[in-house]
Amino acid sequence: MKRFAIISVICLIALALCGCAGKQPIGPAETNAPAETNAPTTAPFSAADAEIFESSHKREEGYSAVFKTHAIETPLFTVHMENDVFGEDALRGAAQKLFEEAEAIIARTGEEPELESVYIIKQRLSSTPTYLGGKVFVTADEFAADEHRDALLEAGWELSAKWQRAGLAEYVFGGAPDESGLSEYYSDPAHALTASCAEIYLSPVLAGEEVSDIARKTAISLAAFIMDNGGFDAFRGAVSPAEQLPAWFAHIGVGGAPLPAGNEAAARMKIIPGSRRLCSLAVDNFTINVTEEGWTKDPDEIYVFVCSMFDGFDVLKAKLYSELPAEKELIEERFNEEFTIDFADPMTTATYATIGRNIITLTQPGAIWHEMVHLVLRQKTYDLSVQWLNEGIAEFFSNDIMDVYYPTGYICGGEEALMDFFEEVSEHGPAEGDVIFLKSMYALYSELKTYEGNDRDETMAFELAHGVCSLLLDGVQRTQMRNKYDRSVAEKIASSQGEITRDGNALSYPQSLAMLLYLGEKYGIEHIVSGYIHNVSLMEMTGREYPQMYEEALAYYGELYGALMAR
Repeated sequence: MKRFAIISVICLIALALCGCAGKQPIGPAETNAPAETNAPTTAPFSAADAEIFESSHKREEGYSAVFKTHAIETPLFTVHMENDVFGEDALRGAAQKLFEEAEAIIARTGEEPELESVYIIKQRLSSTPTYLGGKVFVTADEFAADEHRDALLEAGWELSAKWQRAGLAEYVFGGAPDESGLSEYYSDPAHALTASCAEIYLSPVLAGEEVSDIARKTAISLAAFIMDNGGFDAFRGAVSPAEQLPAWFAHIGVGGAPLPAGNEAAARMKIIPGSRRLCSLAVDNFTINVTEEGWTKDPDEIYVFVCSMFDGFDVLKAKLYSELPAEKELIEERFNEEFTIDFADPMTTATYATIGRNIITLTQPGAIWHEMVHLVLRQKTYDLSVQWLNEGIAEFFSNDIMDVYYPTGYICGGEEALMDFFEEVSEHGPAEGDVIFLKSMYALYSELKTYEGNDRDETMAFELAHGVCSLLLDGVQRTQMRNKYDRSVAEKIASSQGEITRDGNALSYPQSLAMLLYLGEKYGIEHIVSGYIHNVSLMEMTGREYPQMYEEALAYYGELYGALMAR
């Protein structure tokens, strides 16, 4: 492909979008003589001598309005300017400047761009991105301020991460990296997350001016370091710079803390326009709506949440595939659906799963995996009569992930810690019935805390102990301890003690888990969960009505743990 460079004639004006029509030449304008650059040249290109032709485009497929443009075709791409603000000098200057910028990038990277067109537009609509389908859209003001270079690098050189685009633009068009303050900042290991260059750290809106300034300096220094030591292929592959950080930390003279598991997903996070919120974060097929309330004020917590969420999803998938091998294709398909995660006031945690619309509303980050199970293992046709089973399944698959990311202190803090927690949430000391129940529960938990031989399964063991004690000591009068651990799952729907034995919908979360584990022991977890997904009734799966199933579960647990309860 022919290319060479000329001194740029800066453009100002703008309006435009994309497309091509029949060429109608317009005469060249006077311009300065070309000057040499470092860009490789095989043949000259001068926007001053280039043919200007008329064209048109639509903003996107299905958009009714057609926008007329004037355009210049360079050896690398076509530059369009919308007619309403078209000026010949401006278009020629823009084409020259863009071509020379591309030549400068080629000189640094050794690669020509995969770019169709650049459109200089009058106004950006909310639905018009800076890069779409191999085309760059930039307003005149953005172009004059060199704010188009991110999109140019994304479209032409396949740089998906914002830090890569910002860093390489400075590496190509700026001076030596400004590394002032980096060594001092990163001498505190708590600041290591900023070195991930996740997009939230490059945003003053989310991170604050100081952190975003450090993140930008980090991006520029990292880009220069990787380009100088590994070349463009290494740089383009470092979407998440985690592997490069140890060497880079040594380069700036400090040690460095490793990034958390799941950082590869967090590196793909992008900030997108939000609705009635501070902003929205897009990661793969997930949109996370972030507000200024609560823990979301801290960008580190946002970043750590995204890391833990995706790392936990990997653990969750592995467990689902292991327990439900026949459903692997269905599980993969559902994990690839579009999901929205909203953070709400601390009133309730709810999940909505409807056809083509998956919304998770969270009040605490640790509920994400439980709620995700609801969406991934949802029934093909919803049946509220087995709501207790739905909750038991969600607890079964998510509890061991909770142990890793959100361990609960009162679970493994000893009997006294459990008593203290009870008093804290109930605002009074335990009555006699409470003491009997709590002591029995902690004794059973102590027996079960290496559930299935895995000493990480603290939450599973604790909840199973709670559920078994709730079933076996049902006659013991006690104060409800906490929503999750001792309140009926279906209390919101209907609350009567008779429902426990009628259909199970008055079971608490722990009781639901205990019932599921009993059914799993007797019939197999895969049999029960797959049957639930495909709307097979419990009667068809087990040959028993729920009341009989309930009595058999009591007998089963009574035989296993009755002697311990009696103590």
